[in-house]
Amino acid sequence: MSNDSSKFDNEFSDLSTEDIYFIRQMENRINEHHNPPVCLIAYDKQAEDK
Repeated sequence: MSNDSSKFDNEFSDLSTEDIYFIRQMENRINEHHNPPVCLIAYDKQAEDK
C-alpha cells in the first residue's frame, strides 16, 4: 500500500506550471456540467507560489 502512494506522489511531483494550468482548465470545463465539483489534482500552496 505504501509503495502505491509513494509512486502516486512521484508521478505528480514534477508537473510543470503549464501542466497544472491545463489540468485546472479541464476541471473548469468538467465542473460547468458537474455537481458537486470534481478535483483532478490536489492543490498545495507551495506549488501555487512558485
